[in-house]
Amino acid sequence: MEQKQEKEVKKENLKEQECSVTFTKEQLLTSKRYKNQKDLLSAILKEQGSYTILEVEQKIEHYRKREVK
Repeated sequence: MEQKQEKEVKKENLKEQECSVTFTKEQLLTSKRYKNQKDLLSAILKEQGSYTILEVEQKIEHYRKREVK
């Protein structure tokens, strides 16, 4: 039972870190997490910007749900 609670606490801590730590476009492009989405990130992220994981996920989601003209 304690292990389950510890895992939940670790997940919460990871989510908090994802919301506070920022990365450059270059760091995100070279990360394992986004290795299959490099082209997309290249298009939607600004060169001089810094982004949290949450911001990147939101930008990806927004891009995918946008209306095609």
